[in-house]
Amino acid sequence: MVLKILSEREMYAYEITQIAYERSKGKYKMPLLYTTLRKLQEQGFVEESKKVVSEDNRLRIYYRLTDDGLVYLEKIKSMYLELIATVQSIVYEEN
Repeated sequence: MVLKILSEREMYAYEITQIAYERSKGKYKMPLLYTTLRKLQEQGFVEESKKVVSEDNRLRIYYRLTDDGLVYLEKIKSMYLELIATVQSIVYEEN
């Protein structure tokens, strides 16, 4: 989900959580976002793009998707669709 959101534009962590929360209609809050961002950075899928001091003197670190991250996003989207189809075939299987 983080990769998909960052594929739209660069943004800072709180912004990512707000978008996920809004798009999930309040059902998902991303409690481990910083851990996720760190792992995605270690894998080379996400990188820091800039640091900006906000009007209230908070440092905002913006993140963006790398080219490898975009390739990986397409791969996991395909894997996710396959997983959904597999689970549906099991759950809705008639005996």
